[in-house]
This record gives sequence, structure tokens and C-alpha cells, in this order.
Amino acid sequence: MFFFKVSIFVFAKAMDKCFLPFITVALACFGQYVGASRPVCGLPCEGPSECISSCPICSIDSRICVSDTRCGLFCEGDTDCMFSNSSACTLCIHHRCQAESDAVAMQLFVSSFSANCTDPSWTPSTPVCSWDGVVCNSSTGRVVQFNANSRGCSGLVRLSLLPSEMQYVALDYNEFSGKVDLTRLPSALQNLGLSNNGFSGTLDLTQLPSAMQFLGLDFNDLSGTVDLTRLPSALQSLWLYNNGFSGTVDLTQLPSAMQILELYNNSFSGTVDLTELPSAIQYLYLHQNQFSGTLDLTQLPSQLLGLELYNNQFSGTLNLTQLPSGMGQLGLSGNSFCGETMSDIGCSPLVLPSSCNCASANGKPSVVTCPAC
Repeated sequence: MFFFKVSIFVFAKAMDKCFLPFITVALACFGQYVGASRPVCGLPCEGPSECISSCPICSIDSRICVSDTRCGLFCEGDTDCMFSNSSACTLCIHHRCQAESDAVAMQLFVSSFSANCTDPSWTPSTPVCSWDGVVCNSSTGRVVQFNANSRGCSGLVRLSLLPSEMQYVALDYNEFSGKVDLTRLPSALQNLGLSNNGFSGTLDLTQLPSAMQFLGLDFNDLSGTVDLTRLPSALQSLWLYNNGFSGTVDLTQLPSAMQILELYNNSFSGTVDLTELPSAIQYLYLHQNQFSGTLDLTQLPSQLLGLELYNNQFSGTLNLTQLPSGMGQLGLSGNSFCGETMSDIGCSPLVLPSSCNCASANGKPSVVTCPAC
């Protein structure tokens, strides 16, 4: 009789949440929640009263019943993180449940790594500041750095579990996979390296910590569009090259501190406005995409040293008379420019389409000639 009552209760909850127009979908929803002696974790809920003792917590972010307090869940106060069957995540810091100590947080963080890459020192019996790859602040004892580059690691990376004072994380050259959640990073994080892995899915860059200076996600399998208009003002370097990103990009609202932006070898498209780049930028790599339209190269920042635009679909005339004096390379090949222009930086820094040529003789200004428009 108990089984029957529980099954009916679960079925009612499932039907209430599943909003089913067809009987086949109803059957599928029914089958998800019945057939066990008690409700399975994952039951939709609006509050803890809708979850029974085996799964007593109604997670605030996903609104499903879970069995314990998971670090990283959204919270509005410490009481959202404190449950009798969990001692790992007891504090609500910056609206997410966090571990009460860095040692517990780091144990949770590496628990999703493959066994082949874990270090013998990564155990509860070893002080976390003695872990291989961990650096602690000598004054506070808080974990501030973690380096696990090139360990052959696979598995998932749950960045929301990082200790709250973490400043530097390097997980490059591994085999991690799954999605990358950049929306719940520690507020102190300045450098995050996730390059050369197998991460996939889309990327949200709109909620990065204000302290972040470097973000490397190159050589992954990420896709979708990227919003570059709400990056933290401190960000200096952003590496997104060699992925599967697409859509247009807005370069007119980059952080004032931005020095290096690498977007090459993706599938970005649309026009590119280079007239409002940050004054600090030194290297901008947009090559091997599907950008199109004309280019205005007359208002580039004076600090710009390298600009790579080759292998896109740019067209129209070029004006190379107001380029930054220190520019060492301007890659323009693999596009369809036309007409004639002077180059005030000479011919050597220019990498032109095969249909264009640059000539300079007898001390005269260099002339770039492309097919007639």
C-alpha cells in the first residue's frame, strides 16, 4: 500500500510539472518517476516540503529534489546550504554554496578528475597547502593557485567548487570534456587556463570575475556565439582560437586593458569595426574566419603591433596611409581587395593577397596595387 501511495504522489508531481499535450509524452513522464519504492532524486519541486526524506533538498537553482547539499548550488543564505546529511557545503558565499574549508573544496574539485591524473598528495590526510600543484597564501593559508597542466587528466571540471580565494588555475593540455560554466567563478580569480582540452558546448563570458586578467580556452570544441561587450575591465588576454564559434563579434566595447585578443580559426562572420579598439591592444588575430565587408584601417590604436586578417572574405579598397608606426605585421592575404593605396609602413610588414603587390623604389613611398575595382 505504501508503494502505491508513493507512486501516485510521484505521478501527480510529474504530471504537474511536465505539461503534457500527448498521451505518449504522459506515459514517458510517468515512467520516469514510478517503479521504485520511493521517489528518485530529480523530482521537480518548488520547495523542500515537496521532497521526501530520501531526497530532502529542493535545489534552488535547478528546482529538483537532491539528496545532499551540492557545492555550487545557488543560495540566498547559509540555511540553504546547511542540511543534516551534508557537512561539505555549509556556507553561502556570493550566492552559491561553498565548502567550509579550502581543503574540502579542493577535494570536491578534484573528485571528478580521472584516477590516472590524480596525485598521491591529493588526499584528506595531506594538508592542502602541501598538495602538488597547490600554492597557498603564506599569510592567510588560503589556496590561491592550482596547476594541473599536462597530466593526461579527463573527466569533468566543476569550476564552481573552487575555493573562494583562488586566483590562478591552470588545467591546460589535458583531456577534460563537458561544458564550461564560467558564471560562478571565485571573485578573486585572475587567470584561468583551460586550453587544449575537449570542452564543448556554448560559452557565457558575461559574468566573469571583475579581477580576471587572462582566459585561455583555445583548442577545444566550443561552439555558438560569444558576447564580447560585457567582459571585465581588467581582462588583458582572451584566447578563443581553434574552436567552432560562429556569429558576429562586436569589437567596439572591449575592455580598456585588453592587449591580446585571439579569435582565429573559428567560423565567425559579418563585418568587423576596427575603429574603436582599446588603446592598449597590441595583437588582434581574426584570421581564418568568414568575416566580410570592407575594412577601415585608418583609426587603429598606436600600440598595435600585429593585426592578422588573412583568409577571410574582406573586399573593397584599402587605405594603408595611417597605420601604426610600430606595426610589425599586417596579414591581408586570402581576401579580395581592389584598387591602389600607399603604405606608410613600407612593404615588408604586409602579407598581401596574391593578386596584389607592393613596390617601393628610389626612396619613394610604397605603393600597394590590387586589381581594379
